[in-house]
Amino acid sequence: MVNRIITATTCSDGVSTEYIIHELSDIDYSKIYQLTNGLCVTIVSGETTTNFPNMSFPYGPFETCEECYEPLSANTESLVCVECSGTTFTIAAPHPVYTNGQFKDITQLNAIVIGGNGLNS
Repeated sequence: MVNRIITATTCSDGVSTEYIIHELSDIDYSKIYQLTNGLCVTIVSGETTTNFPNMSFPYGPFETCEECYEPLSANTESLVCVECSGTTFTIAAPHPVYTNGQFKDITQLNAIVIGGNGLNS
């Protein structure tokens, strides 16, 4: 099987690394992708090889690096009703963020952060 050597350059610090991807990967080389190690990269196609693939792209394509680093969201957002001086209004409280197995941040929308940066701040 023929695969492709690519050069992936990180958005964060411009470090370039070569990887091998499956030749049939549907890659748009003008877009940004997130590697399995969580880094967002631009990609340049290189030569073909018979070596085995050592990288895949669990997320992408993205238009910008900022979009690549944005967390995914889970569940339906919980809003909070607050009463202050007799007036009731709804606020979007801060939600916890965790990292999944592919190093992608996930915002848990149906939960509220409690503590120094949440409801008690």
